[in-house]
Amino acid sequence: MLNKALMIAAAVAAMAAAAATAVVALAFALYAVLRAPFGPAWASAGVAGAAALIMGLGVLSLAIQNQVKARAKAREAEASAARLRELLKDKPFAAAGAALATALTALRDPKVSGFVLRTALEIFGGGRGKRRRG
Repeated sequence: MLNKALMIAAAVAAMAAAAATAVVALAFALYAVLRAPFGPAWASAGVAGAAALIMGLGVLSLAIQNQVKARAKAREAEASAARLRELLKDKPFAAAGAALATALTALRDPKVSGFVLRTALEIFGGGRGKRRRG
């Protein structure tokens, strides 16, 4: 088991070293291409600019992914709240039983009571207390 973990760690380290070598080689190649027409100072600036552009695109990609996930999570939460409202309207006795079970659980753990209170305020308050980002 330990041997397998060490082999995996060695493989990951080898891939990281290969990736770092490739990045450095590409930076040298870009410098060599830019040096002839623009000179060494501008070639260095071009390499730095290319690196900044690549990092900026990576950050932008991560930000877009995070925004998409946050929106999907918000839609899912709103759908869950709507289903819960429908359940409360359709089956009031089941809702009362669930409320009693939640109250008993909340008495045992104060963190649960805070979560239940926040959720109830969001559901029955219509989301008025939430700050909207966008």
